[in-house]
Amino acid sequence: MAYVAVRDAAVRRRIVDALHRGGWAVVESATGYHLVQGLAGPILYDQPWLRPSLVVIDALSPGCSGLSVAQGLRDLGWSLPIVLLAERSVSAAADGVHVVEPAIAVEVVSALASATHTAAGPERISA
Repeated sequence: MAYVAVRDAAVRRRIVDALHRGGWAVVESATGYHLVQGLAGPILYDQPWLRPSLVVIDALSPGCSGLSVAQGLRDLGWSLPIVLLAERSVSAAADGVHVVEPAIAVEVVSALASATHTAAGPERISA
């Protein structure tokens, strides 16, 4: 399961489409606030089937920044790739956190998604 929270609708659509082509189920939202709402199930209600294997979020997302989301997931002890989209340099000193420019986001997300499928073997959805 991938969670994608990117404000730019065109960039979000390209990322979601690439993940779908790779067989991923995707929960998409426009802001970090909405992404955190979507994570309530696996965090609070023991719904492991909703637990993310990959998160893509704007580093400075409205409502709840990608930096805050990344730190919160690490505080929960969750180890998963997190892609922070940022137009300018952002410091994200944590293992598995990748800061990338939106222009190359699809390529980076596709590579991480492929590697994550291979390493963890999350369930694939049929297209």
